[in-house]
Amino acid sequence: MKEVTLKFREVAVDGLPEHSMECVAIPYYGYLSAIELPFSKIHSSFNAHDYDSVERVLKTSVRGIVYWIPLHEFNMAFKEE
Repeated sequence: MKEVTLKFREVAVDGLPEHSMECVAIPYYGYLSAIELPFSKIHSSFNAHDYDSVERVLKTSVRGIVYWIPLHEFNMAFKEE
């Protein structure tokens, strides 16, 4: 068994990512489940890219994200030593 520690950021406390990146995010819809999503700083939205149109972002963005962690940090926690 491998024990890992992940430092998730809480949106209500730490805010949104400071720049566009791939993240592992946890939305709250009555249950918690981690999903991999892009974050766009330009649109301040999860499941969006900087190059997406506003119309696309309005249709596809994921709301209700309560925790997030950069994907590279998430992956590093599981890297074999």
